[in-house]
Amino acid sequence: MSQPQFEKSGEGLEKIALTARVGRDDVPLTIERPDRRHYPGDVSDDVVMYITGWTESEDSLKPLRRATAQLGMAAVTLYHPRYVRPDKVLRAHHLRVENVATVAEMLGEEYASVSLAGHSFGGIDVTRATFEHELDVNVLALMGSAGLIKKDNFQQVAPRVLNEVVHEEGSALLQHPIHEGRFVWESAKTTIRNPALAVVEGVSAATQYVGKHIPTLVDRGVVVANIMADGDRIFPHLDVKASTKHTPFDVSETFAESCHNFTYHRPRDLGAFLIDVINRADTLRAIRPTAITSADIEKDLFGYVVG
Repeated sequence: MSQPQFEKSGEGLEKIALTARVGRDDVPLTIERPDRRHYPGDVSDDVVMYITGWTESEDSLKPLRRATAQLGMAAVTLYHPRYVRPDKVLRAHHLRVENVATVAEMLGEEYASVSLAGHSFGGIDVTRATFEHELDVNVLALMGSAGLIKKDNFQQVAPRVLNEVVHEEGSALLQHPIHEGRFVWESAKTTIRNPALAVVEGVSAATQYVGKHIPTLVDRGVVVANIMADGDRIFPHLDVKASTKHTPFDVSETFAESCHNFTYHRPRDLGAFLIDVINRADTLRAIRPTAITSADIEKDLFGYVVG
């Protein structure tokens, strides 16, 4: 990593800006955490890294990062490079996974445990990174995540994205033009500056199914939380629940009166919920049901396995 640049980030907090070298790319990231010298409460030894969704800038998760730090846990956001070389644009969905894996491994050298939380397209990133790189992840949190509705394709997701933008974000923009305007403008700039990358990433977000990896991750000891919003028009929570009814999530929660971008609209509530899950991770692992095989039954009945 590059030489970190420290600055105060509010009452009892510090913010650290640095870059990680991933292949030939520099990946900027920001760590916001309690300053142990001045923070008034208990400070966790763990860290959670938040990964953005499609066309979102690092700033879209800044309120959630700040809220998490205010609640006593270090939080990280990284900014995926906006690739322009054609070969990198076409491989962007793989490069995002490499970015997450590299930074997660670096964080693991400093913190007691590393948890990953991905919003929307970011949910695919964190799931793939944990699965493909066999990362030592404490909690994997999927927040309004893509990749959990098995039947999805681009033709189905694209109209839902438009529906979300028009109905939810448009309404929020009218009610809170300054606050919401910043979010909408950042997303628009990201798309306008690099439309080819936006299209490739959009197709990737709509067509990758990562729900199939969850059972393996649970078997590896990762605590997996599926966090949805009842008003999510892009990945409707009822469709997600129907598609994942046999998926062994350790935690499944639906935030009421929330839209797809509840990571931006409800950072304090979401930060507190995630910290609670991270703090209970060992307990959640311990209470998982144990699969009972026919051999177990035979041993209980007869004292040995028949045949």
